[in-house]
Amino acid sequence: MILSYKFRSQINIATIHIVIS
Repeated sequence: MILSYKFRSQINIATIHIVIS
């Protein structure tokens, strides 16, 4: 569960970076 949450958080950060670019 924690790993899944961490993985999802990583994708969220990546998406934000793409939006900012």
